[in-house]
Amino acid sequence: MPASIDNITTTAYTFTPNPGQDAVTTTLVIEVMPTAATTIFCELILPTVLVIDWAPILGATNYYYSYSIDGGTAVTGSGLVSNYQIANFLPGQTITFTLINAQGVSCFQPISTTCGTLNSIYFEDISFNYSPNPVTDILNINSRNTINNVEVFNILGQSVFYNHCDTRSLRLNMIDFTSGFYIIKINSDKATNTFKVLKN
Repeated sequence: MPASIDNITTTAYTFTPNPGQDAVTTTLVIEVMPTAATTIFCELILPTVLVIDWAPILGATNYYYSYSIDGGTAVTGSGLVSNYQIANFLPGQTITFTLINAQGVSCFQPISTTCGTLNSIYFEDISFNYSPNPVTDILNINSRNTINNVEVFNILGQSVFYNHCDTRSLRLNMIDFTSGFYIIKINSDKATNTFKVLKN
């Protein structure tokens, strides 16, 4: 028997019986499946409405989640789409959200994020818009505040593009991106905005 098992890499192992045993040497391949992962974002869309958004996980047929406000009673549920809306909280509160499981996906590890403290900076009147969605080539992003950087994540939650900038109007060229959903994260000098777009 091998001295140790590698739980990170798919490996072939040779099992050799001890002398005198009625057995033959056997080689087995133990396959390690990749862990399914995603990235969770918090997006305030109204003064008391927060959207928890995550990159869709390929093959997922249902998502199971749990969240609490200021460490209070946990609320659990499930849904078919890769976002959840939480309403009726107050400035200064903190929301902890956990994606517990993705049904239909092997090797999913729960992932958590904390949104907050949701202080007054999130409640400022921030002018922000983007178009078109779905996008074929150029995604136009406009903000009242200066955009410091933009980052794009694929459905696995992997960062596929990052650019530092100093502008209020941005043209993101997505023509070479493969078709599918992407999460766009914009950091301005006032707040962070995230949104989901579909690339045709």
